[in-house]
Amino acid sequence: MSADAPSREAVLAAIRRAALAPTEAPEPWVSSAASDRAPSERFAEALEVAGGKARLMAPADLPSALAEYADALGATTIHSTHPGLASRSPGAAPDSPHDLAALDLAVAAGAPAVAESGAVWLTPADALARAALFLAEHVALVVSEAEIVPDLHQAYARIDPGATPFGCFVAGPSKTADIEQVLVIGAHGARTLTVFLTR
Repeated sequence: MSADAPSREAVLAAIRRAALAPTEAPEPWVSSAASDRAPSERFAEALEVAGGKARLMAPADLPSALAEYADALGATTIHSTHPGLASRSPGAAPDSPHDLAALDLAVAAGAPAVAESGAVWLTPADALARAALFLAEHVALVVSEAEIVPDLHQAYARIDPGATPFGCFVAGPSKTADIEQVLVIGAHGARTLTVFLTR
């Protein structure tokens, strides 16, 4: 027996004495998110709190809205996985994440969207699309209004996290308050995030 065996037994005995009494499992969660407000209105409000913006429009207006948005940003480099706006690059098309170091705008589709938090579920298909969402100065997401759910519980009921190699919820632009408790937008990612909601 090693010299520290008595100490070990004393520690384990103390842990056993301090064990908490068993508790009943919680009741199944039931949503209390019923609201007479439109889901898109609640989503837009939550997204604004998270630092983003939402724009509601008809699907037919989406291509022109995305083009106008890109022009307003002065975006010369665009990586888009959504058919509403074509990718744009002054040089050769990027073929690795390193080529996106100066990316102005990333455009992607997402679903579902969560009204209580303004979050959107994204599943970029490859490393290039994934990197674009985190390296771009600005991100535009396209979501159908029908894909807005009240809360995260209902969002998880709609998604299969194991169906794709990568998936994440994004709520607003990049932000941090680690330094002196001051909120900084765009510290390590997109400076803006805009969600284009189609009716």
